[in-house]
Amino acid sequence: MKRFSLVVLFTIVIATALAGCGMLSQQTTENETKTPPTQQVTMVHPSGVPVLMYHKIGDDKDNDAVIREDLFRQQMKFLKDNGYHPLTMDQLYDYVVNGAAVPEKPVVLTFDDGYADTYSIVYPLMKEYGFAATVFVNPGDVGTRLTWEQLKEMKDNGITISNHGFQHVEMGQLSKAAQMENI
Repeated sequence: MKRFSLVVLFTIVIATALAGCGMLSQQTTENETKTPPTQQVTMVHPSGVPVLMYHKIGDDKDNDAVIREDLFRQQMKFLKDNGYHPLTMDQLYDYVVNGAAVPEKPVVLTFDDGYADTYSIVYPLMKEYGFAATVFVNPGDVGTRLTWEQLKEMKDNGITISNHGFQHVEMGQLSKAAQMENI
């Protein structure tokens, strides 16, 4: 009798679990929003390339997005001394999607928001080491941190300038129309 009770209990538990799984997957399917089709990109080289993303170079001890200048210089020296080869974003894309060759020890250097130190500290160091880098700028902020002339000079000397949204806003808080306008 005890064995029969355990078998019945076990059957009920399994049946309940399986029924729950079915309902969960059905519920997920019903709640999914349909997204428009996008271009399919197949990764030829799914192995990674490190992307080092920086924001501001400075002494703001209370901001984890800020790195001290001496530490930043040490990191760039380490990359140079150890044979790392910074790629442009175009080179990274070409490698991942088209299988283009890249040097040994590839790395990507990016700088968000276009702070003034991007021109005064980052840019001279990239030139000194011959490093490629990408700066993601908020065009609505140009003139308060960097000037158009500084951006043009950096672009003319091998630094890729890309868009980081017109203003630095929380995109998830905006309507789709406002997101598109900000892009």
